Amino acid sequence: MQMSSGIRLPQKKIHTVIKKPNALRGQGQAQAYLQFSQPIQTGGTSFKYQAADPVLTMQVLHAVVPGSAEQFIRKELLTPLGIINYGWQEDLSGYPKSAAGSSFLSRDMIKMGILTLNNGIWNGKQHIPKKFVKLANSPLTTSYGDNNYGYFWWNQMLEIAGQKYPVSQGRGAGGQFIFMFPTLELVVVATAHNEGMGKMLKELPQRLIPFFI
Repeated sequence: MQMSSGIRLPQKKIHTVIKKPNALRGQGQAQAYLQFSQPIQTGGTSFKYQAADPVLTMQVLHAVVPGSAEQFIRKELLTPLGIINYGWQEDLSGYPKSAAGSSFLSRDMIKMGILTLNNGIWNGKQHIPKKFVKLANSPLTTSYGDNNYGYFWWNQMLEIAGQKYPVSQGRGAGGQFIFMFPTLELVVVATAHNEGMGKMLKELPQRLIPFFI
C-alpha cells in the first residue's frame, strides 16, 4: 500500500500477459505479477507508482474478507457513508479495479475526505480505526520531489505566504482530487478533464488557502 512492493514487470511482458485474459481471472492476476516480475530485492525497495501494488492489495482483500471484495467495500465502507450512486470498473481478475476505474460524485468524494480528516469518525462513530487512518496519512515513503506517500494517500508540506500547511491528497488521473488541510479543518474536492494531472494539483492550494487564513 506504500507503492514499494519491489515488483518490476517488463513492459513487453505486460503486453504478452494481457493477451491471455482468461489466465488472469481470480488469483491468476496476482500470479502473473509475481511470476513475471524481475527479481525482488531482499533489502529495502524503492517507491514506484504502479498498478501492480494496488492490484495485489485488492487481491489480498478479496482473499481474506467474507464474500467478495466488492461486497465488502460496498457494505462496510460505502453504504454507511450513504454512497450508493457510483461506478466501479471490473479488473481482468473479475475483482474491482484498484489502480483506476472508479467514479464517484463530488459530494461523496467530500465524505471520504471528511472521514479521513476526522481520523475515521463518521456520524460520531469510529467507522475506520483511528490508528490505521493516521498511518495511511503519514509520510511513510518518500516519493517524488517534496511528495511523500502513506497508504494510497499523498502528503506534502506546502509553504504559502510564509506559512507552512500540511496537506494530504487523494489523486486521480485527469484532475480528480481530494485535498485535506488538517490545520484549516478544510476538505476540498476538484474534478477536471486534463491530460495527466493538469495544473490544479499545484495551483489550487496556492489560490484557495489565502481565503481561509
